[in-house]
Amino acid sequence: MIPVHPKANCLKLRRALLLIILPGIVSTVSCHSEPKEKNGNAGTSIQKLQRQLTDLRYREKALQQENVLARKPEPYLLVDLTNPQVELKAKGRVLRAFKVKRLKRELQTIPDTARALLEVKPIQKTERPKIKPGEGEEATAEALEKNLWGLHRMPQDYDLVLQDGMILEIRALPSEQTGMATVKLLKTLYRKTLDWYRHATSSETAQPQTVQLWLDENDARLLFWSLPKQIKILIVPI
Repeated sequence: MIPVHPKANCLKLRRALLLIILPGIVSTVSCHSEPKEKNGNAGTSIQKLQRQLTDLRYREKALQQENVLARKPEPYLLVDLTNPQVELKAKGRVLRAFKVKRLKRELQTIPDTARALLEVKPIQKTERPKIKPGEGEEATAEALEKNLWGLHRMPQDYDLVLQDGMILEIRALPSEQTGMATVKLLKTLYRKTLDWYRHATSSETAQPQTVQLWLDENDARLLFWSLPKQIKILIVPI
């Protein structure tokens, strides 16, 4: 059974707050847009308000989308780019949360609807020992000693292929239990260099829309292990 996080999101309350805040910002922007403002700081303040208004509208639309997902019993994945984290949720409740340590996105358009997960593509597949008929008990006992199943058998680096060709790239960084800071730094540089090499040698001519999320290596494995075969993923934009 997946443990349920004690925190529950009040989607309706958050949506109501946005509906209250939006009209106030709209009226403020319209007031500042009048030609009475002549000083140089007026334009800067108007631009900030306009950006805030745009961000709030995106957040409101994302909350509307999540409200639809939260009404159904099926779990869904929420990728929050504002406060970078990944949450596995069901009915608005957080089942598991994963902190994003590093974020990189290459999006031409910001997604505003939930996308269905089409395929999970591990970068490196985990090989398991195979037992052929007739090899006897010794081969079976040797295979069982290798821990055929468990979190350590899950891949660290993989791609989540969504509808319309969008890809969530999940990449792993050394965990906090790695040890010395120098060792952790070297492992981090190695993994980033390895990922750069993968992209440089990729045979794909056109770069798809991607969001790259770097998680702790244990979180990356746990996320892979927790994903059901059919799930919708909602990305909350910056």
